Amino acid sequence: MRRKAIKIVVCIAIGSMLAFASAIGMAQTKMNAPQKVEASSSELSGRKSVKELKQSGAPVKDIIAALLKDLTNQSEVVRLDAVESLSEMGSEATPAIPSLINMLKDKDPLVRATTTLALAGFGSKASAACPELIKLLSDQNRKVREGASLALENIGQEAVKPLMNVLEKGKGTDVDLAIQALSGIGKPAAPPLLTALRAQDDKTAQAASMALSMMGEIPVDSLVKMLTESDPNVAQRSANTLIAIGAPAIPGLIKALQSK
Repeated sequence: MRRKAIKIVVCIAIGSMLAFASAIGMAQTKMNAPQKVEASSSELSGRKSVKELKQSGAPVKDIIAALLKDLTNQSEVVRLDAVESLSEMGSEATPAIPSLINMLKDKDPLVRATTTLALAGFGSKASAACPELIKLLSDQNRKVREGASLALENIGQEAVKPLMNVLEKGKGTDVDLAIQALSGIGKPAAPPLLTALRAQDDKTAQAASMALSMMGEIPVDSLVKMLTESDPNVAQRSANTLIAIGAPAIPGLIKALQSK
């Protein structure tokens, strides 16, 4: 009986994949960096670039100290330039992460958006930024929201739990961006997403299904096993996810069928 049930589901899944493959494709969209506003000569006159300061022999810690001071400047152009300069310094600017996290609250949306991208460059080192980045998934500015999602994706495993909390809402722009981030995180996000697929709330389960179907490394074997869950809702959600995955899921489905 179990073999027959799996066979029926597999046939339905494969048939749906082949029929709707062209309509189901999902791609993760990366945001383009926001365009920098043009600074007036009076606001940036006499300022040296990080490259020039390094060439002059200035210690890195002194360069960072100067840039951190600029982060508190009243001019958004100066603050923006400081954020971008710290971003260009790469891992050398790791000590500036706490100050950059504070810049996520800046009143200027371009500064906030640029700061999210700067933090995205630090990867897991910027994990302390998760609470503020989660808030920015609901920011009024699209660039800020997308930048926050990208930063959370780059942070990786430490961002999974707070992103799952957002996912449980089941609907909203911030949920869509959480789905995008979780799918980009990939393997570390798979276990909680599979658990969410069993949630009583359909919206949460649907969001988890979408995130799973968009992953680069999709846990097909785990989804196939869930086809035989005693809860028909869970089995159906697993089947729907496999259908959404499309062709990449077919080998796993065939393997499961042959092993029964």
